Amino acid sequence: MPAKNATGVKDGVVVFGYYGHGNLGDETNLRQLISELRTLDPLLPIAVISGNPEQTAVRYSVPAFGRLALGQLQSHFRNMKWLIGGGGNLFQDRSSLRSLVYYSGLVQLAKYCGMKIFLYGQGIGPVRSRVGQSIARSALNQADLISLRDKLSWLALADLGVTRPEVHWTADPLLMMNPISKTAVRRFWGETPDHCSRVGVVLRRERVIPIRAWIDLVRSLRKENRVAVYLIITEPSDFQLAATVAEAAGVMLLPPAADWEELQAAIGGLDLVVSARLHGLVAGVVQGVEGFGLSCDPKIEGFCLQLNLPFQQMQKALDLEVLSGRILRQLYQPDLEETCTQAKVSFWQNRARENRVLLKKVIAPR
Repeated sequence: MPAKNATGVKDGVVVFGYYGHGNLGDETNLRQLISELRTLDPLLPIAVISGNPEQTAVRYSVPAFGRLALGQLQSHFRNMKWLIGGGGNLFQDRSSLRSLVYYSGLVQLAKYCGMKIFLYGQGIGPVRSRVGQSIARSALNQADLISLRDKLSWLALADLGVTRPEVHWTADPLLMMNPISKTAVRRFWGETPDHCSRVGVVLRRERVIPIRAWIDLVRSLRKENRVAVYLIITEPSDFQLAATVAEAAGVMLLPPAADWEELQAAIGGLDLVVSARLHGLVAGVVQGVEGFGLSCDPKIEGFCLQLNLPFQQMQKALDLEVLSGRILRQLYQPDLEETCTQAKVSFWQNRARENRVLLKKVIAPR
């Protein structure tokens, strides 16, 4: 059990999120958040709630608790000052109502134990069910401070009737990451033919999108003689889908990246990244690679609207030839689609750095 500091005041932070499940973006968010906290205060006690606490403890050199170790968590919460929701789209019922209930319950437990709540770099919503809206509204109104990564999340808070916390509209914290060097990119790709444009596609396992649609889309892109298509994985649960599509469409599936830097190296060697996962687009922006969003989730739309990236809402009835044509126009004639300019990127990177300022505000008064 952590001790209170010398003055007897509660001290330290507990971080929660979708950790311990192998998602590159979420794990990098956690790594970055811990680094920021340690830079601000090397002696700050930090603990993490994780789906794989043993792995998390070793990887980040912090105490880690299992998601369902509620007795341990309550005991720990009584001595810690802040609960930090470390980025991601935690407060939504699109993936499951159970997930929303869990994260909302953590907030309520922390408040019961006298902690303050900072929801850091969050995406909010969608919350579609009435019971989910009630749960989310109650939990989010318990927060002391919220930073949001896109405008759609700001609108979602308003729709839910969340009025009590101090709210800041910033940007995705991963936009603060530095690009990987050209040398590292060349090392990743090795000697490959340079007469083709490289298009990377990040798929997403999604109930409303049949596998056949993903196969047909990739095949349509592959028809272009000047294009080499590669499938990229950012989330382990997408592996089987990507493997099936790669085999059926006759394209290469890149090995799963070991870490965020390897993902950046892979995406940094592309001419265009087409992504149904947010972190594929984020890595592209950081590396200065053109992007095209395939929106199965409002967070893709929110990010693309902010960064001026073209996107397509993915639906069952979708003309894949037309979509393929839009994607190829973005590759060869980007001015005909939206264009993510360096000025736009710099603006939102600066907004992302505001998350660091808010962290300093949280832990400074010790």
